[in-house]
Amino acid sequence: MALVLMEGFDLLTASYVTTKYPAGATFGPDMVAGRFAPGQGYRPGPGNQNGDFVLQFASLSQMTLGTGLRMPIGLFSTGNRVLEFRTAADAVQFVVGATATGAIKVARTAADLISAPMATSATGVIASNSWFYCEVELVVSDTVGVCRVWINGAKVIDISNVDTKGQASTTVERIRFTQSGSGEGGITIDDIYLTDTPARLGESRIYVIEPTSDAAAGWTRSTGATNFGCVDEAPFNTTDYVASAVPGTIDSYGFADLPYTPALIHAVQTTLFAAKDDAATRTIRANLTSGATVANGTDFGLSATYLQKTDLYPLNPAGSVAWTAAAVAALLAGPEVRV
Repeated sequence: MALVLMEGFDLLTASYVTTKYPAGATFGPDMVAGRFAPGQGYRPGPGNQNGDFVLQFASLSQMTLGTGLRMPIGLFSTGNRVLEFRTAADAVQFVVGATATGAIKVARTAADLISAPMATSATGVIASNSWFYCEVELVVSDTVGVCRVWINGAKVIDISNVDTKGQASTTVERIRFTQSGSGEGGITIDDIYLTDTPARLGESRIYVIEPTSDAAAGWTRSTGATNFGCVDEAPFNTTDYVASAVPGTIDSYGFADLPYTPALIHAVQTTLFAAKDDAATRTIRANLTSGATVANGTDFGLSATYLQKTDLYPLNPAGSVAWTAAAVAALLAGPEVRV
Protein backbone atom coordinates (compact mmCIF):
# COMPACT_ATOMS: atom_id res chain seq x y z
CA MET A 1 0.00 0.00 0.00
CA ALA A 2 1.21 3.49 -0.81
CA LEU A 3 -0.06 6.76 0.57
CA VAL A 4 -0.81 8.94 -2.46
CA LEU A 5 -1.56 12.22 -0.74
CA MET A 6 -2.61 13.87 2.49
CA GLU A 7 -4.05 17.32 3.11
CA GLY A 8 -4.97 19.03 6.37
CA PHE A 9 -5.39 22.61 5.00
CA ASP A 10 -3.63 24.11 8.05
CA LEU A 11 -0.87 25.75 5.99
CA LEU A 12 -3.13 27.12 3.26
CA THR A 13 -5.19 30.23 2.72
CA ALA A 14 -8.32 30.01 0.58
CA SER A 15 -6.52 31.52 -2.40
CA TYR A 16 -3.65 29.05 -2.14
CA VAL A 17 -6.03 26.10 -2.00
CA THR A 18 -7.01 27.01 -5.55
CA THR A 19 -3.35 27.47 -6.53
CA LYS A 20 -2.48 23.98 -5.31
CA TYR A 21 -5.75 22.41 -6.50
CA PRO A 22 -6.89 24.20 -9.69
CA ALA A 23 -10.45 22.90 -9.31
CA GLY A 24 -10.32 23.64 -5.61
CA ALA A 25 -13.07 26.16 -5.09
CA THR A 26 -16.18 27.87 -6.33
CA PHE A 27 -18.45 30.56 -4.90
CA GLY A 28 -16.26 32.33 -2.36
CA PRO A 29 -14.31 29.69 -0.40
CA ASP A 30 -13.00 30.29 3.09
CA MET A 31 -10.99 28.67 5.84
CA VAL A 32 -12.86 27.75 9.02
CA ALA A 33 -12.16 25.96 12.30
CA GLY A 34 -11.00 22.40 11.67
CA ARG A 35 -11.91 19.14 13.38
CA PHE A 36 -9.38 19.71 16.15
CA ALA A 37 -7.75 22.83 17.56
CA PRO A 38 -5.43 24.27 16.52
CA GLY A 39 -6.09 23.81 12.86
CA GLN A 40 -8.40 24.81 10.09
CA GLY A 41 -10.75 23.16 7.64
CA TYR A 42 -11.74 24.25 4.16
CA ARG A 43 -15.22 25.30 3.03
CA PRO A 44 -15.27 25.60 -0.77
CA GLY A 45 -18.66 27.28 -1.15
CA PRO A 46 -20.10 29.00 1.91
CA GLY A 47 -23.55 30.34 1.32
CA ASN A 48 -23.97 28.47 -1.97
CA GLN A 49 -25.29 24.97 -2.51
CA ASN A 50 -22.82 24.07 -5.26
CA GLY A 51 -19.45 24.81 -3.69
CA ASP A 52 -17.02 22.09 -4.80
CA PHE A 53 -13.49 20.91 -4.10
CA VAL A 54 -11.65 18.54 -6.46
CA LEU A 55 -8.56 16.45 -5.80
CA GLN A 56 -6.59 15.42 -8.89
CA PHE A 57 -4.01 12.61 -8.93
CA ALA A 58 -2.50 9.87 -11.09
CA SER A 59 -4.82 7.09 -12.29
CA LEU A 60 -6.07 4.62 -9.69
CA SER A 61 -8.37 1.65 -10.18
CA GLN A 62 -8.51 0.92 -6.45
CA MET A 63 -8.12 3.26 -3.53
CA THR A 64 -9.10 4.31 -0.04
CA LEU A 65 -10.16 7.87 0.71
CA GLY A 66 -10.32 9.13 4.28
CA THR A 67 -11.69 12.57 5.10
CA GLY A 68 -13.28 14.63 7.83
CA LEU A 69 -16.59 16.16 6.75
CA ARG A 70 -19.22 18.49 8.16
CA MET A 71 -22.50 19.21 6.32
CA PRO A 72 -26.01 20.59 6.92
CA ILE A 73 -27.75 17.30 6.06
CA GLY A 74 -31.00 18.62 7.49
CA LEU A 75 -31.40 20.37 4.13
CA PHE A 76 -30.71 17.23 2.12
CA SER A 77 -33.25 15.24 0.13
CA THR A 78 -33.35 11.49 -0.49
CA GLY A 79 -29.83 11.29 -1.87
CA ASN A 80 -27.47 14.25 -2.09
CA ARG A 81 -24.05 13.69 -3.62
CA VAL A 82 -21.11 14.11 -1.24
CA LEU A 83 -18.15 12.32 -2.92
CA GLU A 84 -17.89 11.72 -6.66
CA PHE A 85 -15.12 9.48 -7.95
CA ARG A 86 -14.43 10.76 -11.48
CA THR A 87 -12.34 9.92 -14.54
CA ALA A 88 -9.68 12.12 -16.16
CA ALA A 89 -12.42 13.32 -18.53
CA ASP A 90 -14.42 14.39 -15.44
CA ALA A 91 -17.11 11.74 -15.92
CA VAL A 92 -18.68 10.20 -12.82
CA GLN A 93 -17.46 6.69 -12.06
CA PHE A 94 -19.02 6.19 -8.60
CA VAL A 95 -20.91 8.29 -6.06
CA VAL A 96 -21.23 8.36 -2.28
CA GLY A 97 -24.10 10.41 -0.92
CA ALA A 98 -26.14 11.14 2.17
CA THR A 99 -29.76 11.79 3.11
CA ALA A 100 -31.58 14.16 5.43
CA THR A 101 -32.05 11.26 7.86
CA GLY A 102 -28.30 10.73 8.18
CA ALA A 103 -28.01 7.62 6.00
CA ILE A 104 -25.17 6.93 3.54
CA LYS A 105 -25.95 5.77 -0.01
CA VAL A 106 -23.70 4.56 -2.84
CA ALA A 107 -24.37 4.28 -6.58
CA ARG A 108 -22.77 4.60 -10.01
CA THR A 109 -24.68 7.78 -10.94
CA ALA A 110 -26.31 10.72 -9.21
CA ALA A 111 -29.71 9.62 -10.54
CA ASP A 112 -29.24 6.11 -9.14
CA LEU A 113 -28.25 7.58 -5.81
CA ILE A 114 -31.82 8.83 -5.51
CA SER A 115 -33.87 6.16 -7.25
CA ALA A 116 -31.78 2.97 -7.25
CA PRO A 117 -28.82 3.02 -4.83
CA MET A 118 -26.58 -0.03 -4.73
CA ALA A 119 -26.57 0.08 -0.93
CA THR A 120 -27.98 2.25 1.86
CA SER A 121 -26.82 2.38 5.47
CA ALA A 122 -28.98 2.67 8.54
CA THR A 123 -30.30 6.15 9.29
CA GLY A 124 -28.55 8.38 11.80
CA VAL A 125 -24.96 7.35 11.04
CA ILE A 126 -24.11 11.04 10.50
CA ALA A 127 -25.61 14.14 12.09
CA SER A 128 -26.26 17.57 10.61
CA ASN A 129 -23.52 20.17 11.07
CA SER A 130 -21.36 17.78 13.10
CA TRP A 131 -17.89 16.57 12.15
CA PHE A 132 -17.58 12.91 11.17
CA TYR A 133 -14.76 10.90 9.63
CA CYS A 134 -15.59 9.04 6.43
CA GLU A 135 -13.44 6.34 4.83
CA VAL A 136 -14.32 4.82 1.45
CA GLU A 137 -12.63 1.74 0.03
CA LEU A 138 -13.31 1.47 -3.70
CA VAL A 139 -12.34 -1.04 -6.39
CA VAL A 140 -13.51 0.00 -9.86
CA SER A 141 -14.73 -3.01 -11.88
CA ASP A 142 -17.83 -4.12 -13.74
CA THR A 143 -17.67 -7.61 -12.17
CA VAL A 144 -15.58 -7.62 -8.98
CA GLY A 145 -16.15 -4.08 -7.79
CA VAL A 146 -15.96 -3.26 -4.09
CA CYS A 147 -17.28 -0.41 -1.99
CA ARG A 148 -16.98 -0.23 1.77
CA VAL A 149 -17.75 2.87 3.82
CA TRP A 150 -16.79 3.55 7.42
CA ILE A 151 -18.16 6.42 9.50
CA ASN A 152 -16.16 7.24 12.63
CA GLY A 153 -14.61 3.77 12.47
CA ALA A 154 -17.88 1.83 12.08
CA LYS A 155 -18.56 0.02 8.81
CA VAL A 156 -21.89 1.18 7.37
CA ILE A 157 -21.67 -0.03 3.72
CA ASP A 158 -20.10 -3.29 2.51
CA ILE A 159 -20.69 -4.53 -1.03
CA SER A 160 -18.39 -6.64 -3.21
CA ASN A 161 -18.40 -8.50 -6.54
CA VAL A 162 -20.61 -5.75 -7.97
CA ASP A 163 -20.44 -3.29 -10.87
CA THR A 164 -18.79 -0.11 -9.60
CA LYS A 165 -17.78 1.13 -13.05
CA GLY A 166 -19.92 4.00 -14.27
CA GLN A 167 -17.77 4.69 -17.33
CA ALA A 168 -15.88 2.72 -19.99
CA SER A 169 -12.56 3.25 -18.20
CA THR A 170 -11.64 1.49 -14.97
CA THR A 171 -9.74 4.37 -13.40
CA VAL A 172 -10.32 7.36 -11.18
CA GLU A 173 -8.23 10.53 -11.49
CA ARG A 174 -10.40 12.96 -9.54
CA ILE A 175 -12.47 13.01 -6.39
CA ARG A 176 -15.05 15.77 -6.17
CA PHE A 177 -16.30 16.90 -2.77
CA THR A 178 -19.69 18.42 -3.35
CA GLN A 179 -22.97 19.10 -1.66
CA SER A 180 -25.62 19.28 -4.30
CA GLY A 181 -29.01 20.52 -3.19
CA SER A 182 -28.45 22.50 0.00
CA GLY A 183 -27.47 26.04 0.77
CA GLU A 184 -26.61 26.50 4.42
CA GLY A 185 -22.90 27.08 4.31
CA GLY A 186 -22.01 24.03 2.28
CA ILE A 187 -19.59 21.21 2.94
CA THR A 188 -16.51 21.60 5.18
CA ILE A 189 -13.46 19.36 4.67
CA ASP A 190 -10.42 18.44 6.77
CA ASP A 191 -7.74 15.73 7.25
CA ILE A 192 -7.78 13.99 3.85
CA TYR A 193 -5.72 10.94 2.97
CA LEU A 194 -5.70 8.82 -0.20
CA THR A 195 -4.03 5.43 -0.70
CA ASP A 196 -3.66 3.20 -3.75
CA THR A 197 -5.26 0.10 -2.20
CA PRO A 198 -8.66 -0.71 -0.68
CA ALA A 199 -7.30 -0.92 2.87
CA ARG A 200 -8.25 1.88 5.22
CA LEU A 201 -5.81 3.49 7.63
CA GLY A 202 -8.45 4.29 10.23
CA GLU A 203 -9.52 7.73 11.38
CA SER A 204 -6.53 10.02 10.87
CA ARG A 205 -5.44 13.51 11.76
CA ILE A 206 -2.88 15.67 9.97
CA TYR A 207 -0.92 17.83 12.37
CA VAL A 208 1.46 20.62 11.36
CA ILE A 209 4.70 21.14 13.29
CA GLU A 210 6.50 24.43 12.66
CA PRO A 211 10.24 25.16 12.73
CA THR A 212 11.53 26.20 16.17
CA SER A 213 15.32 26.26 15.74
CA ASP A 214 18.09 26.66 13.15
CA ALA A 215 20.26 23.60 12.52
CA ALA A 216 21.95 25.10 9.43
CA ALA A 217 21.27 28.71 8.44
CA GLY A 218 22.72 28.93 4.94
CA TRP A 219 19.96 31.03 3.38
CA THR A 220 19.60 34.78 3.94
CA ARG A 221 16.71 35.87 6.14
CA SER A 222 14.57 38.87 5.22
CA THR A 223 14.33 40.10 8.79
CA GLY A 224 14.88 39.13 12.40
CA ALA A 225 17.59 37.20 14.21
CA THR A 226 16.78 33.63 13.11
CA ASN A 227 16.04 31.88 9.83
CA PHE A 228 13.39 29.57 11.29
CA GLY A 229 11.50 32.63 12.53
CA CYS A 230 10.94 33.65 8.89
CA VAL A 231 9.26 30.37 7.93
CA ASP A 232 7.31 29.30 11.01
CA GLU A 233 3.79 30.51 10.21
CA ALA A 234 0.70 28.35 9.82
CA PRO A 235 -1.02 29.28 7.57
CA PHE A 236 2.00 30.51 5.63
CA ASN A 237 2.58 34.11 4.63
CA THR A 238 5.07 36.00 2.49
CA THR A 239 5.80 38.97 4.77
CA ASP A 240 9.07 37.38 5.91
CA TYR A 241 11.12 34.69 4.21
CA VAL A 242 14.56 33.18 3.56
CA ALA A 243 16.28 33.43 0.18
CA SER A 244 19.32 32.12 -1.67
CA ALA A 245 20.62 32.01 -5.24
CA VAL A 246 23.63 29.75 -4.62
CA PRO A 247 23.24 26.10 -5.70
CA GLY A 248 23.92 23.67 -2.88
CA THR A 249 22.98 26.13 -0.12
CA ILE A 250 20.90 24.52 2.62
CA ASP A 251 18.68 25.76 5.41
CA SER A 252 17.76 23.14 8.00
CA TYR A 253 15.43 23.50 10.96
CA GLY A 254 14.46 21.70 14.12
CA PHE A 255 10.73 21.42 14.79
CA ALA A 256 8.25 21.55 17.62
CA ASP A 257 7.34 18.24 19.24
CA LEU A 258 3.97 16.68 18.64
CA PRO A 259 1.65 17.66 21.52
CA TYR A 260 0.47 14.07 21.89
CA THR A 261 1.75 10.56 21.18
CA PRO A 262 -0.20 9.06 18.27
CA ALA A 263 -0.86 5.32 18.13
CA LEU A 264 0.45 5.27 14.55
CA ILE A 265 2.21 7.77 12.30
CA HIS A 266 1.36 6.94 8.70
CA ALA A 267 3.72 9.47 7.12
CA VAL A 268 5.70 12.65 7.48
CA GLN A 269 5.26 15.31 4.81
CA THR A 270 7.54 18.26 4.11
CA THR A 271 6.04 21.43 2.65
CA LEU A 272 7.76 24.27 0.82
CA PHE A 273 6.16 27.57 -0.26
CA ALA A 274 8.51 29.24 -2.70
CA ALA A 275 8.85 31.67 -5.61
CA LYS A 276 11.68 33.22 -7.61
CA ASP A 277 12.34 36.96 -8.04
CA ASP A 278 14.28 36.95 -11.32
CA ALA A 279 13.99 35.56 -14.85
CA ALA A 280 16.58 32.81 -14.38
CA THR A 281 15.69 29.13 -14.01
CA ARG A 282 15.49 28.36 -10.30
CA THR A 283 14.99 24.94 -8.69
CA ILE A 284 14.95 23.89 -5.05
CA ARG A 285 14.15 20.77 -3.09
CA ALA A 286 13.35 19.80 0.47
CA ASN A 287 15.83 17.85 2.59
CA LEU A 288 14.73 15.72 5.53
CA THR A 289 17.33 14.40 7.98
CA SER A 290 16.56 11.57 10.38
CA GLY A 291 19.50 10.41 12.46
CA ALA A 292 22.43 10.21 10.08
CA THR A 293 20.22 9.69 7.01
CA VAL A 294 19.35 12.50 4.60
CA ALA A 295 16.35 12.00 2.30
CA ASN A 296 16.05 14.40 -0.62
CA GLY A 297 12.71 15.55 -1.95
CA THR A 298 12.04 15.90 -5.66
CA ASP A 299 13.24 19.01 -7.51
CA PHE A 300 10.79 21.91 -7.50
CA GLY A 301 10.97 24.40 -10.38
CA LEU A 302 10.04 27.88 -9.21
CA SER A 303 7.83 30.49 -10.84
CA ALA A 304 7.27 34.17 -10.06
CA THR A 305 4.14 33.15 -8.11
CA TYR A 306 4.36 31.40 -4.76
CA LEU A 307 3.55 27.70 -5.12
CA GLN A 308 3.41 24.83 -2.66
CA LYS A 309 5.52 21.69 -2.99
CA THR A 310 5.11 18.64 -0.75
CA ASP A 311 7.10 15.40 -0.39
CA LEU A 312 5.73 12.34 1.42
CA TYR A 313 7.81 10.02 3.58
CA PRO A 314 5.61 7.06 4.62
CA LEU A 315 8.65 5.45 6.28
CA ASN A 316 11.45 6.92 8.34
CA PRO A 317 14.40 7.01 5.90
CA ALA A 318 16.69 5.99 8.76
CA GLY A 319 16.20 2.25 8.37
CA SER A 320 13.00 2.40 6.29
CA VAL A 321 10.95 1.75 9.43
CA ALA A 322 7.69 3.16 10.74
CA TRP A 323 7.83 6.64 12.17
CA THR A 324 7.67 7.14 15.93
CA ALA A 325 6.89 10.30 17.87
CA ALA A 326 10.51 10.36 19.08
CA ALA A 327 11.83 10.15 15.51
CA VAL A 328 9.53 12.97 14.40
CA ALA A 329 10.69 15.08 17.35
CA ALA A 330 14.33 14.59 16.33
CA LEU A 331 14.07 15.17 12.56
CA LEU A 332 15.48 18.15 10.72
CA ALA A 333 14.19 19.57 7.44
CA GLY A 334 14.55 22.56 5.18
CA PRO A 335 15.18 23.80 1.61
CA GLU A 336 18.21 23.37 -0.64
CA VAL A 337 19.00 25.41 -3.75
CA ARG A 338 19.51 23.15 -6.74
CA VAL A 339 19.82 25.55 -9.69
